[in-house]
Amino acid sequence: MFMLQTSDLTFSYNEHTTFRFPDIQCREGEHLLILGQSGKGKTTLLHLLAGFLLPGSGRILINETDIGRLPPAGRDHFRGRTIGIVFQRAYFVSALNVQDNLLLAQYLAGEAQDKSRIRQLLTRLNMDHKLLQKPYRLSQGEQQRVGIARAMLNRPKVILADEPTSALDDLHCQEVIHLLKEQAAEAGASLIIVTHDQRLKEAFQHQIVLN
Repeated sequence: MFMLQTSDLTFSYNEHTTFRFPDIQCREGEHLLILGQSGKGKTTLLHLLAGFLLPGSGRILINETDIGRLPPAGRDHFRGRTIGIVFQRAYFVSALNVQDNLLLAQYLAGEAQDKSRIRQLLTRLNMDHKLLQKPYRLSQGEQQRVGIARAMLNRPKVILADEPTSALDDLHCQEVIHLLKEQAAEAGASLIIVTHDQRLKEAFQHQIVLN
C-alpha cells in the first residue's frame, strides 16, 4: 500500500510566490529522493508533508489519513506518533543532556518515556557514550546522529529528512545516508529525503525532481 500520497498540491506564500508540486506516491518501506535547487520549494514541501504547513489546494494522505483535515492538536499528535523528522540542523534544548532531549521528544508525542529505547537507539548509532552529554558539546556529525535517533524514537511510519547531508563531506554524507536507510529498514518506515545534494542521486532508485 502507499504510505504517503499527495495529489494536486499547491502552496502560496503570497500572490507572487506559488509552488505547484508533482504528485507523490511512496509505498510502505520505500525510499524516495526529492531533488531541487534553491527556491524550488523543497523545505516548503517537507513542511507540508509534516503538517507544519497546510496546502492551498490538494491532499496529503499519510497512512490513509488526510492530514489537512485534522485540527491543529490532532495534527500535532499524529505527527508525533507517525512521522519522524530529521532537520537540516538538529535543534535541541541546550540546558538538557542528550537523554533528556530524547525523553522530551517522547513526552511531547504523548508516548511513555522509555530510557531503554533511547539507549538502544543511541547504541546502534554508536552514540550511547554521549548519553549524558550536552548537545552543544557534540560535533556536527554527532548532533546529526542524535537527530536521527530522535526521529526514530517513536517508531514512525514515515521519516522525513531535510537536507541531511548538505553540510557534510563525502565520507560523512555516505555514512548518514547509510544510517537513515538502515534505521528506516529496521522500523519498516518509508524514507523521504528532500535535498539539492546531487551526491545522493546514485543512492536512490525512486526520485522526483522539482523544477
